[in-house]
Amino acid sequence: MFMEDRFDWEKFPEDQVRRFGNLKPSSIIIGIFILIIAIIILSSSFYTVNTDEAGVIKTFGAFSRITGPGIHTKWPWPIQTVEKVSVEKVNRIEIGFRTVGKDSAGNIIYSDIPEEKTMVTKDENIVEVEFIVQYIVRDPSAYLFNVDNPVETIRKTSWSAMRTVIASNTVDDVLTIGKEAIQNQTKDLIQSVLDRYNCGIRVVAVQLQDVDPPAQVKSAFDEVQKAKEKMDQLVNEGKRYYNQVVLEAQGEAYKIVKEAEAYKIQKINLAKGEVSRFEEVYRQYVKEKNIAKKQIYLDRMRSILAGINKYIVDPSVNLNIFLQQEKTEVIK
Repeated sequence: MFMEDRFDWEKFPEDQVRRFGNLKPSSIIIGIFILIIAIIILSSSFYTVNTDEAGVIKTFGAFSRITGPGIHTKWPWPIQTVEKVSVEKVNRIEIGFRTVGKDSAGNIIYSDIPEEKTMVTKDENIVEVEFIVQYIVRDPSAYLFNVDNPVETIRKTSWSAMRTVIASNTVDDVLTIGKEAIQNQTKDLIQSVLDRYNCGIRVVAVQLQDVDPPAQVKSAFDEVQKAKEKMDQLVNEGKRYYNQVVLEAQGEAYKIVKEAEAYKIQKINLAKGEVSRFEEVYRQYVKEKNIAKKQIYLDRMRSILAGINKYIVDPSVNLNIFLQQEKTEVIK
């Protein structure tokens, strides 16, 4: 009994083939179809959002919700679909040129877009402007649903903003000293327009790549720029020389003024000293007129006879004295 009920593994494949062979072809097709539908439903019900992305869920094509990084579930296709948008990646749009690839040496190849890069300045000069716009997506739902083609919208807005800013600057500003200001003005103008469109975009930077006059007149522009640079150099040299001479003159004038002030103080002090001395002599004169007169006489003679040879003659004693500086000689 036990031996008869034992399962025969050797006959199992044949039994299964015989059993499925008895199925109708339509039943097999329906089973396969149901299996495929089940696989599609299961595979479309789960999705993964990376750490730098946001998942935008659409229900029958309309916005439903936004999901963050991780594994999520949703209603299967075609009820719901998910579109992943990078919210941290800095995207780049090229205007006036396009990157088309690399050559055999690995150098990047660019292609010019003349209709985009030709612009007119405030003083009616033509310049060719190539620039890039960097942006990130800050609102995925607005980015996907508020405009039909976000990238093309950003490109056209950026091109229009740059033309507006270039038209408000002279060719000298565009080619030389005004590039940073032009970049900042264009960035602000692009952002204000995109905000009005509610595109969900934040402009990170606008960078000018090449700003040149047209090739037909580039040599003439280069000569003009060289002449301006030479003029600026001469002007700066003149200013340096002027400042040097002025500073030296100011220093000399300051020195003369200080010397004059010192001389004035010296003379004033000498005059005060003379006045004090005179007042002292006068006080002595008032007290003793004869003594004062004799003292004045002696002081005056001392100043007159200082430094000269002198003879002293005394006839009463027949004596002559010769006085010479640092030497005395008696002559009889």
